[in-house]
Amino acid sequence: QYFTCLYSRIVHSFSVSGWHKLPKDGPALLVSTHTSHSTDILICCLTAHKLSGRVVRGLLHRLLVAFMPWLRYLGLVPGHRDSAIQLLRKGHWVAVVPGGAEEIAYHIGDHGSNAYTLHWTSHSGRQRTGFAEVAVAMGPGFPVHPCFCENGEEMKANPLFALGVLLRVDAAFAALVARA
Repeated sequence: QYFTCLYSRIVHSFSVSGWHKLPKDGPALLVSTHTSHSTDILICCLTAHKLSGRVVRGLLHRLLVAFMPWLRYLGLVPGHRDSAIQLLRKGHWVAVVPGGAEEIAYHIGDHGSNAYTLHWTSHSGRQRTGFAEVAVAMGPGFPVHPCFCENGEEMKANPLFALGVLLRVDAAFAALVARA
């Protein structure tokens, strides 16, 4: 954790502001945009833990958890509304990045030209309202904390993504996600 946070500060000039607005005790629903690489998500979660001592429970696309079950050991769970509500009722901080795996595939395929565009309707036609439905289920006035990683897309310096685009892995994954 220490080295990841140090690396992100030195290499990416990563900094955090506004953490003092999150509750020290009790639940918080954190909602952010998705980058094409997810590096920012790990750095944000580790930084949140370092600054607050709280573990952020992240919701992942169900296919990712199925293909990489070890992610559960990091506190990540399949992205179901019921899971989010259950975690929030237990007092956890829960993070969600609407779009997730589907957006990654499209960001990579278009080389990031739409990286900072919010898509409230998925490419498969579904509305992205799950996090709002979770907040409503938690009761009137439950706060949703928007998060943003400035220049998050610029953190991508990974030759594996370029190889994935070259081999069309992004297109294959996008097709798989669209059918799920």
